[in-house]
Amino acid sequence: MERMLSGIAASPGFAVGEAYLLHRGEILVEERSLEPDEVEAEVRRFENALERAHGEVTDLQEKIIHSMGEEGARIFGVHLMILQDVMVVEDTIKGIRETQRNADAVFNEIMRKMMDTLSEAADEYLAQRALDIDDVRRRVLMQLAPGGRGLLRELRRPVVVVAEELTPSETAHLEPGKVLAFVTEAGGRTSHSAIMARSLGVPAVAGVSRITERIRSGSLIAVDGTSGQVAVNPDEHLIKFFEAQKAIFAELERELLKLKNLPAVTLDGREVELSANIELPEEVESALSHGARGIGLLRTEYLYLGREDLPGEEEQYADYTGIVEQVAPDSVIIRTFDLGGDKVGVVPATPMERNPFLGWRAIRVSLAHQEVFLQQLRAVLRASAHGPVKLIFPMISGLEELRQAKEVLNKAREGLRRDGLPFDEEMPVGIMMEIPAACAMTDILATEADFLSIGTNDLIQYSLAVDRGNARVAYLYQELHPAILRQVKMVIDAGHRHGRWVGMCGEMSANPLATMILIGMGLDELSMSPGLLPEIKKVIRSCTHAEAKACADEALNQDTVEGVTAVARRYTEGKLGELVTDVGEGAAEFPPVLQTIDEENNNA
Repeated sequence: MERMLSGIAASPGFAVGEAYLLHRGEILVEERSLEPDEVEAEVRRFENALERAHGEVTDLQEKIIHSMGEEGARIFGVHLMILQDVMVVEDTIKGIRETQRNADAVFNEIMRKMMDTLSEAADEYLAQRALDIDDVRRRVLMQLAPGGRGLLRELRRPVVVVAEELTPSETAHLEPGKVLAFVTEAGGRTSHSAIMARSLGVPAVAGVSRITERIRSGSLIAVDGTSGQVAVNPDEHLIKFFEAQKAIFAELERELLKLKNLPAVTLDGREVELSANIELPEEVESALSHGARGIGLLRTEYLYLGREDLPGEEEQYADYTGIVEQVAPDSVIIRTFDLGGDKVGVVPATPMERNPFLGWRAIRVSLAHQEVFLQQLRAVLRASAHGPVKLIFPMISGLEELRQAKEVLNKAREGLRRDGLPFDEEMPVGIMMEIPAACAMTDILATEADFLSIGTNDLIQYSLAVDRGNARVAYLYQELHPAILRQVKMVIDAGHRHGRWVGMCGEMSANPLATMILIGMGLDELSMSPGLLPEIKKVIRSCTHAEAKACADEALNQDTVEGVTAVARRYTEGKLGELVTDVGEGAAEFPPVLQTIDEENNNA
């Protein structure tokens, strides 16, 4: 039966295809009966799986000891104890023999009962042990049924990926040609999956309530990332409509791409630097084909997510150099590892935290593991010998952190000089402006940073107290909030007073309604997902800088989001030709059935 659902427009475009339901990290366990002569073989299969899981944990424990010390590896000692627990082992073997069922089903049942008991405990320590048991459960089940978990790297044909949410490690190794669109229950425009979707140029809708309960793998699904609409099991009429919209959207994109070799210059001669944000080397080609003037943000952690260890200096040097040589003579801004938050699962191990985005992440992790940090800095410096490179530190909150990071950088420079390895002695070093405290201290930080790049994704969530991955409060995540505009203006003005170049690499830079405001404030550079560059360039080439300054001045005098948005729409009107300037406008072009929000979705 056809069903219309609404969510948050996360990445523009249209797609129709087969749904691929990604079970969020869960391992599918199938129960089957055993013949009497199969029972002992099943027992041995279980014992072998335990042994392999034990080896995995032991190896991981040794790696953690080297990078974090004994304290960091202690948790894996608990996992080893669980793997050797007499009740776990003997009860599973007994269950296999007595019920004549497969090891996967029996083991999973026993572990889940233990987890349920501990989860209900009032004692926090016991409740936390349920997480350890779950980790061990998953590890053993992956040994018993290695094909039981759906992974994006295993896609065999183009599909629409449907999930509760997508983690960085789940999407880090996907094949772009195999994903037609993303639809998720969680997240918003700045969630990881939305950013990845825009980078890949595929449509995405986030915040669709209970989508994983309302669709099965293999079902037909139509996605409109421009207005945030999703059709489950669409009829022939809707399929034809979506296909027609897809063709129109593709034609508009082709028209915009004609601008790719033209400069991003206003009608009165003010040029703005347009760069691309990328995660992986494969995205460089897309960045260049969409007219990027360099890479404004290389998120280095994405190169190595999904691994149990971080790469050494040589591997990083090769990866960074390959990107730098492709982009030269334009520059590449390389950000040091921003691990933590939603990017976990690699060494240095980042702990599970109640508020991970306010916790141990980014520069805090790097400064705590200076051996790892030093390797990365040496690799970045060496890559600077192959083309223009700028280094940027993430999540700097004050002068102390910046100075500590620069001390490690100086050690890296000294080491390379001793080793006789070439690097750019004048490589610029900047900081991400993404914490309100840093913005308030721009005039001080700008004296010791060579350039500033505003990371609006985190700046907005920290300033407005809105978890950008939480669909329930996504409506409060407002790029055009007056408080955000004032902070951006403060950073630009303070940076320029000290002669510093100021850019923006957050997703706000890709919002066409914000373009004239940002360049009117004096921003020097905008960096965004490659596929969105032509649209922003079109706005820049369609206005004068004087007009943009008037737009910014008027917007800064507004005291509500609605007021700022009204100003932005008035100044931007006509600058994009037939393209809509806001995801919500696209709904007007839909047939009546698509303009109604599913009643169940509204009540959820």
